[in-house]
Amino acid sequence: MENWWERFCALWQEPCGCLAGISLGAGELCLVCLEKGEAGWCVAGKRCIPLPEAVPGPGIFSEAAALAKVALARDGRERSRIALVLPEEHVFCYTKEFPALPLEEMREAARWDLLASLPGGEAEKGYELGFLLLGSDTVPAQGKELLLAALEKEKARSIRNAFDEAGLSLAALTLLPPLSAGRERVEHVSAGQSAQAMQGAEETVFSRVRGAADLAASERPAFMAAAGLLEPAGVIQLLPREARPGKWAFGRIAMALMTLLFICFTLVYGFNFWKIHHLQQEQQQMAQELFLLSGEKKRMAAAEQERQGVETRERLLLSLAHGGIPCRSLLVHLGTRTVEGVWIRDLRVENGREIVLKGVATSYDALANFLKCLEEDKGFFVEKPALTGSERKADREGSLLVYFSVQTKI
Repeated sequence: MENWWERFCALWQEPCGCLAGISLGAGELCLVCLEKGEAGWCVAGKRCIPLPEAVPGPGIFSEAAALAKVALARDGRERSRIALVLPEEHVFCYTKEFPALPLEEMREAARWDLLASLPGGEAEKGYELGFLLLGSDTVPAQGKELLLAALEKEKARSIRNAFDEAGLSLAALTLLPPLSAGRERVEHVSAGQSAQAMQGAEETVFSRVRGAADLAASERPAFMAAAGLLEPAGVIQLLPREARPGKWAFGRIAMALMTLLFICFTLVYGFNFWKIHHLQQEQQQMAQELFLLSGEKKRMAAAEQERQGVETRERLLLSLAHGGIPCRSLLVHLGTRTVEGVWIRDLRVENGREIVLKGVATSYDALANFLKCLEEDKGFFVEKPALTGSERKADREGSLLVYFSVQTKI
């Protein structure tokens, strides 16, 4: 789980595949490069370059940055993270023995002692402070010697600017302790962080980096500075935290965030597009259903209208049947009162009980016989039939016929 998390964090950090240490001394600049391969860290390159003579004190750092730029660019390592070994003449430092105290209390005592010793009683905010516990015990039984150091922050910024102008990434300003025989382990306490003793590993840093054991004595300070970027135990880091290069690759993080936002926007836009398309399809389907329902609605309206017409006719027939003349009985009865030579062509019922008969007779004698037959049927006709009209005229074939109209009441 931890390896997975470390690999994930490494994706968003500035690559640290190459480290470079620079030391100045004896008229030359020593450069040692470390690279990380599949088998771990190894010494990838080393070079000693003569320094120009008569270079003023502060100008030595600009000259060193320019020479390091050329040397690193020659090997394609100009993007390395660089640690510079500070010459002791540019750092206020001294050693002092402190009584046996817990490491927290020893760090605090060393801090107050260093502040009291600053030239001119300068304030702490103008300096970067560092402490290095010399010895092999975390809490010594009979006191221990400490290396105390202070670097003006203004000087640190000027050194950083010199390397920035050369296009190099200065990651540390390193102060190394004076070497002595038999020193196997050192403890480092930084004033810029919470106090904590850092125990040395069982193996020295030289044994952990391949090729380190083959370095010359003049190259070892540069190596220790570069190795201090991996393991700060054994050195004092005096580059202010605000001047150190960022650990996180903000450009890569910003690009990842922009990509993520673009993906989110694309997903939201795609979902909305799909939703709109889906709603449009539903709308078209509903429109088709409404179109089909409109035809069905028209058929239903026509059927309803026909039904109402049937109901109206049924009500009319019922009303006629209830208070009117039974037409079938009337027709059947008239069918029994036939007279030869007389034909009834029209039958109408008026005012509920009045009957109007229209017909044709072959002669007036036949018509008289028909009227007599109706008159004799007093059980059905309550009034004497009255001849309301008669006319003798020829039909289409030329025969003379009598057209008549009779009115009576049943």
